[in-house]
Order: sequence, then structure tokens, then C-alpha cells
Amino acid sequence: MRDKIYIAAVCAIFFCLLAWCPLMLVLDKTGAVPFDDNRNYIEPEKIYGSGPLSGLLNKIEGGKAAIGNIYTNYLPAYDYIVRAMRDADTSLQVDFVDMLASLSEGGPAGPGESGPEAAADTVPEPTEPPLPDFTVTYIGEDAFRTFYAIRPYDFLESVMKPDEDTLYGNMRRQAAGINRLIKANTDVDFYVYVGGTMQDEEYFRHIMPNELCTAPMFNEFMDSIEGAAGKGRFKIDTLAKKLEKQWHTDHHWNSVGSYDVYCDIIGMISQNSPEIGAPVKIAGIVEYPEIQFRGSYANLAGYRRFYDDFFVYVYDLPDSPSPALAMRDRDREYAAGKHDDNKNIFTDHYVNYYHIKNRYAYNNGNGRNLMLIGDSLTYWSAWLIAANFDATYIYMPWDRQYIDYNKYIADNNITDVLLMVHSQAGIFDIYGYSTYGQLETGE
Repeated sequence: MRDKIYIAAVCAIFFCLLAWCPLMLVLDKTGAVPFDDNRNYIEPEKIYGSGPLSGLLNKIEGGKAAIGNIYTNYLPAYDYIVRAMRDADTSLQVDFVDMLASLSEGGPAGPGESGPEAAADTVPEPTEPPLPDFTVTYIGEDAFRTFYAIRPYDFLESVMKPDEDTLYGNMRRQAAGINRLIKANTDVDFYVYVGGTMQDEEYFRHIMPNELCTAPMFNEFMDSIEGAAGKGRFKIDTLAKKLEKQWHTDHHWNSVGSYDVYCDIIGMISQNSPEIGAPVKIAGIVEYPEIQFRGSYANLAGYRRFYDDFFVYVYDLPDSPSPALAMRDRDREYAAGKHDDNKNIFTDHYVNYYHIKNRYAYNNGNGRNLMLIGDSLTYWSAWLIAANFDATYIYMPWDRQYIDYNKYIADNNITDVLLMVHSQAGIFDIYGYSTYGQLETGE
């Protein structure tokens, strides 16, 4: 009798969990129950390329991954358990490393840390004004990157995990994919703009001399793009520029950086198409002094000590034919203090502040329509770039949606294509998105 009761209880628990997770997913998506975005996302094991069954097979793989995500991330108390364990682990690591740093008086203090002696032995004299000695402290990692806290400027940075040969191979494959797109349709002007990290810059060698600097690979990538109407990169070639234009706890650009990027891109495109006009002007700045923004690096590492002061620029944008096609932000909610997801100190304000759309339209009447191939860098830039075009269409490769590239251009009367991506995904493909393979050109 006891065995039957035990089996019945186990079955009841199993079926409750079986129903619980999909129910929590629905409540999360409808906003009825808030969840921390503290999840371990499972990616499809395979991505199939062109072929008669590729679409079906990719849907099957996506379905398998979706089921895995549901029954991983919506288990009862999953968010709280993961957060508590990660915070405890990180706090212990950082306290221990800080103690070693003070004892060693500036020497190596732990995993990923480099002292001034190592830097002096391996790094030539910098051409920029001398940089100070840095304390670089390991704070965590995910499947793709290792995260570090860097003093004295109190910012976080990531280093990609794949080895040099893998990164070189991925970079050359990605460049070939872009060149394929450029050659596939010469009726449009194709532009390339890439954002990066400190690892892509030469001064990285001074700050973290024991890690791989990817500046030569980044430069080779840019040089290997052939036939583009214009090419550009996010200008953080000095530490001062990086600290001004990027969030200190996140891998994205802030309002200063997004406006700088916008002006770069409009300046580049207007050389061939002056009818798009000049960049719109900044009309003001809104600051939220009560917000301590801990961005993607802080969130993924569970690191609480550093944070950014959150602010946004305000612009006078052109009129739109429909509010649904115009930029929309959450300024009213933020002004009213409604900006923390369930009182989560790792609330992603970079993602939350602007409503993300896949199409924008403005009453410019210049006859230019833009296809923007992007990633999360578009969240603070796409709607601003769109202000100089009649219509802008956003395509995200991470959606793994296969499209006929030339048909998409024809159907939407595209005149310009802008590839605007982060180097870790768009050049080095560390997430395995097969970033440009989903854009089919018949080759």
C-alpha cells in the first residue's frame, strides 16, 4: 500500500511540474507574473543550411530547444536558486582576489589578473598617453566569454573563449559570407559597420597582456570586405573613448556612443546618397539618478559592485505615417519609477527602455529604404538611423529565419543595406548563429 501511495505521489508531482512550466511561460509572456531574466538558454544542437528539408529540420531543432528552455527556466524557484548560488560564488571569489591583491601590493592576484610587472615585460611603450597600472580580476564566465573587473576605472570587460585558430577561421568565414551578399545584389548600396570590445583594440595588450588581442583579426576582417559602398567601425581606439561611449558594465554602447555611431553611419551613407540629409540634433538629455544600471557583463557574472548611471538622449525625430512605425520609449514609466523588473538589481535597462520593432517609417520623402542586418546593437541605434530614411526594415540573424535575400530587397523596395553587428557575433561568431547563412542568395 505504501509503495502505491509513494508512486502516486511521485506521479502527481511529475504531472504538476509538467503542467506548471508551460503555465508559467504563458504567465511570463502575458506579463501576469514577472520573472527575472536569469536563465540558461538552450540553443538548437544543429542548424541546417540550404536544402529541401532545411526549413523543417530547423523548426524541429528549434522546437526541441524551446521545450528544453521551458522545462529548465520555469521550474519552481529556479530564478532564486540560480541567483543566490551565483551571487554567493562571485562574492567569495571577489573578496578572496581583493585580499590577495592587497597582500601582493599590485602583483598577480588570481585567475585572469595581470600586474604591472607582467605588463612591462610583454608590452611595448604605448603611443597614447601612458596608461596606469591596472588590477584585472576574474569575476565569472559563461559558455562563450570570461568576465573581468578592471580597476582603477571600475569597469567590466569580457574576453572570448575560443582559441586563436578558431577565431581566425570564424572571422574569415564571416567575411566570405558578407562578400557573398555584396556580390548577390549590386542594385543596392551595401554598408558595413562593426561595434567591438576592448579586446579588438591595441591598448588591450597593456591592460590584459596575458590574453589574446584580436585587433589584427578585426583589421583583417575589415580589409577583406570587398565591394562595399562604405565601411566603418565603432571608434573606441583609446581607453578614454571606450569609457565615454560604452556602458561600464555592459557590452553595448550608451547614448554618447549610439549618437556617435549614428553620425558615423549617416555621414558614410550620405556620401553616396546625400538626399538622406544630415544627422538629427540632440534635443536634450534625461538622467535617472535613482537607477544603478548593472548591464550584461554584471548580470552574467552576478557582479554587483560596479554600476552605471543611467541616462538617455532626446531627439527631434521626423513625423511618422503611423505611431506603430515610430520610435517609442518608456520615458513615462521610467519617470514614474516603474523601471525595475520585480526589484531586480540586474534589470536590463538597455533592452527595456526602447520598444524594439522590426520596421520604422518616417515622412522624409527621399526615396531611400534601408534593410538593417543587425543584433542587439540596433536597440539604441536602428530607430535613430531610420530617421533619415523613408522606411527601415530590421533583420536579426539570431531569429534563424531563412529568407530569400534578393526577394526581400525587391519586395520592400530596398535601396540600401546596412550590416551593423557586434564583433563577437558578427565577426567571430562565438554564439554559432551562422550569422549570414540564413540570407539565401541561390549560391
